[in-house]
Amino acid sequence: MDSEEWLQRRVLVVDDDVNLAQLFQIALQEAGYQVDVAHSANEAMERLKQRSYNIVLSDIRMPGMDGVAFTEAVQEIYPQLPVVLITGYGDTELAREALQAGAVDYLEKPISVKALPSIVERNIERKRLDQRRLERFAQRLYREVSDTFVALVELSDPLALGHAERVAQIAFRFVQALHLSLQESALLDLAARMHDVGRVCLPRELFHRPGSLSPEELYLVRQYPRYSAEVIGRVKGLQEVAKIVLHQHENWDGTGYPTGLAGEAIPLASRILFLADAYDAMTSTRTYRPPLPKEKALEEIRNQAGRQFDPRLAEVFLQQIAPHL
Repeated sequence: MDSEEWLQRRVLVVDDDVNLAQLFQIALQEAGYQVDVAHSANEAMERLKQRSYNIVLSDIRMPGMDGVAFTEAVQEIYPQLPVVLITGYGDTELAREALQAGAVDYLEKPISVKALPSIVERNIERKRLDQRRLERFAQRLYREVSDTFVALVELSDPLALGHAERVAQIAFRFVQALHLSLQESALLDLAARMHDVGRVCLPRELFHRPGSLSPEELYLVRQYPRYSAEVIGRVKGLQEVAKIVLHQHENWDGTGYPTGLAGEAIPLASRILFLADAYDAMTSTRTYRPPLPKEKALEEIRNQAGRQFDPRLAEVFLQQIAPHL
């Protein structure tokens, strides 16, 4: 078994009965698990801070914090960690409370030591499948949220029709060119689709008026990334997306907004989003100008590399992405 497999089969046994805990430890180790033992809930919480586990096997009746309170504490901090509780005969009401607190299963004493490894494996797999279902549900939910935000922006400004989708497509080309991870790709896609939602908080004419804006109007326009980030950040689980969107107009040289970040301090996804957004904005119709020809837009990106745009990303865009747009 290699080190990665070993790490994936780690159990924490929690029981104040030293002999029983040792018995469980030996049985699980013989089945190939790495097993740590804690003799109280408080000791178990300390162990959870020190390393990761695939499952916790805990007695339900312990001095101090009982199994129900322990399960609640674990689930609050480690919601993806399955907890299986061991109950004595007649503890069914306490076991029911534990399941309501977040335990995935309970075992009644006496427990067959031979059956213990298969019970542990079954509950690890059950939690893994539940987590996958939750992740798929969350992905669908986030996409529905992003589609709603896009519709809101497009209804408030017909000229924005299709902009978010085009920006997302360009962003995905960066994902491919830079070999970004699946997680980075998912976050960037959501950010690309939702980045303009804060614009609905401001008068539409501010974004389409020909000529210069007053200092007050310019200040308002530069607040919209904050508004976008605040709206997105209210959706549980989208805080990283909100951070990307917040910094979508930071310039490489530090002269951008809203916080004046510069260079590598700007999140990579924000730098990608800025470039993708800028290209689509330049090549799209505005009330005050026709769309720029592709070559003019590329020339502007070339000229602004190292000033507005990350020079490395600008080069990737010009050499690997633009020819396919």
